[in-house]
Amino acid sequence: MTDSASAQSLDTAIVAALPDGAKVVSVTRHGNTRWSTGKRIDVEVGGGTKSYFVKVGASCPALLYREHAAFFVGGHQRMRAHNALRSPAQIIEVNEYLEAARGEFEGAKAIAAVIPDNTIAPIAWGYFAGDRTKTWYLTEFRHLSEAAPPFDQLLAIVLKLHRGSASPNGRFGFHVTPFCGAPPMVVDWSDNWEEFWTRDFRAALAYLERVHGANAELEEVAEEFIDTVVPRLLRPLQTGGRDIKPSLCHGDLFDGNIHIDLDSGNPVIFDPCPFYGHAEMDLQCMRRARYTVGHEFVKLYGKAAASEPKEDFDDRNVLYTIRNDILTAGMFPNRTFVLDDAIEDMRWLLAKYPDGIDGFKGDLTPTRTVTGGGQVHVDGLKGLGLH
Repeated sequence: MTDSASAQSLDTAIVAALPDGAKVVSVTRHGNTRWSTGKRIDVEVGGGTKSYFVKVGASCPALLYREHAAFFVGGHQRMRAHNALRSPAQIIEVNEYLEAARGEFEGAKAIAAVIPDNTIAPIAWGYFAGDRTKTWYLTEFRHLSEAAPPFDQLLAIVLKLHRGSASPNGRFGFHVTPFCGAPPMVVDWSDNWEEFWTRDFRAALAYLERVHGANAELEEVAEEFIDTVVPRLLRPLQTGGRDIKPSLCHGDLFDGNIHIDLDSGNPVIFDPCPFYGHAEMDLQCMRRARYTVGHEFVKLYGKAAASEPKEDFDDRNVLYTIRNDILTAGMFPNRTFVLDDAIEDMRWLLAKYPDGIDGFKGDLTPTRTVTGGGQVHVDGLKGLGLH
């Protein structure tokens, strides 16, 4: 579908962000994401043509996924095939998700500063003219192939992002709220990775409950998991002389956000949910068989850059994968197997580490002064049975 009133169909704030002298010649419906639909914008400028992309948000993503999950499960894949040419300017129409445009802009900007040849750099974001209930996000159009790049090339890019980035204050977090599809991530600054991760994991559980309703089995196993397994696998990262650098993480690094630029031939990663965190967290979307960039890549990364204690690397990946499964189960409620996998893995890790942190045989003396003490309380989640 092509809009007949091309320029008139775009908000003037978006038009103003296009190059000086640009004339909009067409606006075409182009693809869906987990929380929006999109339009391609073609313009004439400087004697040639150039293309951009605009996304339009859904009315209420969390409820929409529940009511129309069948469309999005299939539609998401159709969008990926249809959206081989992309460079988003995103429009978000829900107050709750207004920060998504800003979060993606700031994340893409930070990533582009480290790996400029392997991402889609942002141009601008802003509010609609005269309407601060809608926002947009703009980048150049890129011709992309969905084919996954060779793993050795992707590994080099991901390692460069993690090793070449630095948190602006040396802490875990991010300066704006990023969104992993529909749900926002909790990214308040912290020196303590266990605290940071647990806080966000509780928020993911709260999001899942909001979509699915209460789940007594999940609540029981998740609370025991947080009390027992999380300290055992995360606390050793920052004790006994060990430490981890807060690296810039893409945050949603799965097949759909890893493509190849057809013009340059370079692999590119895009659509981030950015934060400065433990680098291994970027492997959370790769363990399950449903991902093309899968467990083999996780193992390659582990050989190259596993944190100490290295013997915990694979189990930490299971832990991080559980968090991704919880969010995925919330966004796609009819994929009941995803939540089943998460609960099964929580039980498996509980069986493996029944004594929790008391079963760790190494030194647990804090390596540096950190906030918190492994006991994480999130007042905003009280009343959800998850605090």
